[in-house]
Amino acid sequence: MSVAVAQKTKTSNAVTLKGSSQMVAEFFNYGINSILYQRGVYAPETFTRLLQHLTAIELKEFLPISTLRKGRFKFRSGLGTDERVETLLGFDLVNQTSELTLSIEYSFIALIILVLYRKQEYGLTLLMSTDAEVNKYLDSVLAQIKDWLEQRKVKRLVMVLKNVESKEVLERWEFKIEHEMTLDEQGNKVYVEESTKDTKTIKKEIGDVIRQITASVTFLPLLDCLCSFDILIYTHKNAECPNEWDDSDPCYIVNSEEVKLKSFSTKVHTVSTAVSYKADL
Repeated sequence: MSVAVAQKTKTSNAVTLKGSSQMVAEFFNYGINSILYQRGVYAPETFTRLLQHLTAIELKEFLPISTLRKGRFKFRSGLGTDERVETLLGFDLVNQTSELTLSIEYSFIALIILVLYRKQEYGLTLLMSTDAEVNKYLDSVLAQIKDWLEQRKVKRLVMVLKNVESKEVLERWEFKIEHEMTLDEQGNKVYVEESTKDTKTIKKEIGDVIRQITASVTFLPLLDCLCSFDILIYTHKNAECPNEWDDSDPCYIVNSEEVKLKSFSTKVHTVSTAVSYKADL
């Protein structure tokens, strides 16, 4: 009995290659958005707090069954799938960001929903771009990154900030990816397929990195010009790239200084972060 319990616990806490790739891709999404916001690449009003899309099942845990009778209520799951359930509340929560006009008898229920609806990932309130073109671009890049992580074909992701007018590279954020290895029974090096590292520990490590990205405004020079951003991905030679992607130079910064940030590890992947910036801005 004790062996069976131990095996069940190990399996339930396991971080697989696919799960680790998802965590790393999500970190890149939140990290890139944080950089765009903190460095003023886009106006603050084009960002919004990350909201949690509650599913019907999640909401039912907090609403009495008797209230789920009439009216229409729209939900969006974590994967973006729309669901509709019966409820007394006749508004679209997905499109609500702050204040709701409700009758007083529903105010307590609304308060519960809004508290739950504001999501804190990694113990942080994250700001995400609402720009459709930015999100379309990031969705495409990060979907490809996730595939390459699962195939172990990606080495680094680099985000560069450039002066729009002169095209000069002003900042270079580098995320180095290591694919963890171990020894098999014969003593040969093999890739780690699954780890038992606690998910809470991983999220805490990721949160620490994002906190450092947020704090980077204290030491990075002010970007007092209009800036754009590009993402460079370093892959193995056998990686198959989308046809619409182009080769790029490494976008190194002349006369730069570098600050290394913390790293995090899922025990399947390890990601190290560093930022280089133009020292004489």
